Amino acid sequence: MKTTHSLTALAAFTSLASAHFNLDYPTARGLDEDTLGTFPCGGQNTVSTNRTSFPISGGSIALTMGYIDANVAVYIGFGSAVGSAFNTVVRPTFIEQGLGNFCMTGIEIPGGSGLEGM
Repeated sequence: MKTTHSLTALAAFTSLASAHFNLDYPTARGLDEDTLGTFPCGGQNTVSTNRTSFPISGGSIALTMGYIDANVAVYIGFGSAVGSAFNTVVRPTFIEQGLGNFCMTGIEIPGGSGLEGM
C-alpha cells in the first residue's frame, strides 16, 4: 500500500523557448499562457484548497509537450507558504525531445522531506 500526502506544489518546469506544455497529471492549478514560463509553477504559485494526493514513491507526472525540445526539471515546495522556495529537486533538469504526451514515472519524494513514515 502506498502512502499519499497532499503537497502544496509538485512541479515547476522550464523550457528552451517560452514554456509551452500542459501539466495533465497531477492536475494543474491553472493555465495562463502569458505566465507559463514564470518560475515557480508557470505563475500559478498561489496555494489553493484543490490539492492532489501524490505518493511518496512511485508517482507519475504526465505532460503534453508543445515544443520539440524542452529542458524539464521537477522541483517541490512544502507547506502552505512556499513562495519561491522550490529548492528541493525531485528530477534534475533533462532534455525532453518530441511533441505530445510525455510521462515521467518512478517519481520519488526525496528523503529528509519530513513526509517519510506519515
